[in-house]
Amino acid sequence: MTKQAEKLFSDIFNNSINGEEDGDTREQTEQAVKALLGSENIDVSNMKDEELDSLLQKLVAKQEESMEPTDTLEILYELRTPQEAIFESLMNLYGFHLKEAKVVYANSLYEKKRKILKRKRSK
Repeated sequence: MTKQAEKLFSDIFNNSINGEEDGDTREQTEQAVKALLGSENIDVSNMKDEELDSLLQKLVAKQEESMEPTDTLEILYELRTPQEAIFESLMNLYGFHLKEAKVVYANSLYEKKRKILKRKRSK
């Protein structure tokens, strides 16, 4: 977990323990999710509070068990993240160069399409 994400998560946790629920908590949660996903260009503003909290918990749990690029990509696909933000996330979280991030992304799309085709054939 990045230092920024740790700080934001700690602030959120402390606010919830102290019963301090204010408008800043939503913003802090959004910032923590973005930090854990490695890009400020990810739009989570349209998510409900419960969905956002659930995503944050999922990300923290995955961070503790060493999140793989495929895990990150699955979450980014669910959020309908633009390609540029996906590349930025892969570069920030895993230290990939842009070309490497593009290859990981392309391989992931290929695997995703292959699974969909396999399911269609089995029906």
